[in-house]
Amino acid sequence: MHARDLRQMHASQIFYALLVEPGISQREVCERTGYDKSTVSLIVNRLQELSIIERSQAKKSGQRGRPMESLRISEEGGLLIGVHMEFDCIRFVSSSLGGAVGHSKDFPLPTGPDATGETIRQGLALFCDEIGRDVSEIQSVGVSIPGQLDNDGKLVYSPNLHWRDVDLGAQMHEQIDGPLFLGNDTKAAALAEHYFGVARGIDDFLMVSGGVGFGGALFLGGELYRGSSGFAGEIGHTKVVRNGRLCGCGAEGCVAAYMTLPALLERAGAINSAAVTLDAIEARANQGDEQIADLLQESGELVGLAVSNAVNTLNPPVVILAGTLVKLWPFLDRGFHKALRANTLSAPLAQTEIRLSALGLDPLPRGGVALALQGLISLAGPTGLPSTQGD
Repeated sequence: MHARDLRQMHASQIFYALLVEPGISQREVCERTGYDKSTVSLIVNRLQELSIIERSQAKKSGQRGRPMESLRISEEGGLLIGVHMEFDCIRFVSSSLGGAVGHSKDFPLPTGPDATGETIRQGLALFCDEIGRDVSEIQSVGVSIPGQLDNDGKLVYSPNLHWRDVDLGAQMHEQIDGPLFLGNDTKAAALAEHYFGVARGIDDFLMVSGGVGFGGALFLGGELYRGSSGFAGEIGHTKVVRNGRLCGCGAEGCVAAYMTLPALLERAGAINSAAVTLDAIEARANQGDEQIADLLQESGELVGLAVSNAVNTLNPPVVILAGTLVKLWPFLDRGFHKALRANTLSAPLAQTEIRLSALGLDPLPRGGVALALQGLISLAGPTGLPSTQGD
């Protein structure tokens, strides 16, 4: 492994130990991570120089003698900005270094992909002015993109934005000074789950998320697995129906062709013209509409089939379901587990826990914040396009 990549991994895992267990000592960090004293001391000192962590003296309950030095993530001075490219707006979210969300504001989408960098630069200035902070206070910016993003920051395709082959990374770095990190929205959401959600403390998991798009992300050994070019984890394009519905990717029968929000609304609308929103679908199901209930059970089976293929292949200890899957879970649950039991090998199935995200339906998304935080703690700094930006 390259020395810089190794340093980034060490920094990430040391920071994560403090995030999961605030107030632990430097000695305890060594025990949690398995790193030697010199490595931990070097990185802790660097994180302190960057005002990412702070030291204090404290006695633990029931202990005598000299107070033990404790380490915590700094919550006061840090300012992270998460930028989330939605299908109808750009949402800016401010956060502390510990992930506590502060403010948010929506801005119009750029007039075209080539105006994205300038739009975000102007948005950062307006957003900071509104929350009473200066742009110079921003320590890191994370931009969450709904689409296939390679490791160099190039957007290959976004079906939601209808953008193709745009070098967003280069464009944004030309417009925005300071540390800036880009990532696919589902992978960024999985990183947020790892930092702040139900995947906290879990090193290996698969996340599947429904929304305007339908995607997935894979964590292995405490790190997001990107694949050779950054496209790993696209579970939404698992084929679940032979010669099925046409997907936005151009293929037929993908689970995304049935479970993106537009696809789900179209399918439900064909059954009941009143089912024009996700809330309306949920309401019809709660009111006992059998046809809508059957549709959702079938939908659960399709998701369960896609997940079963992933479980058979990857054997993850935890699968996290997020987004619309959480909102509709009472009606997807039965079909999902039916398909999972029918199609998953018994050994990996017995070892897999299904968890529902607590972050996925939050109106203030944290994926961009997680990207900003990961970039900051990598110690890479604003030198070109950091290797972390492909998340």
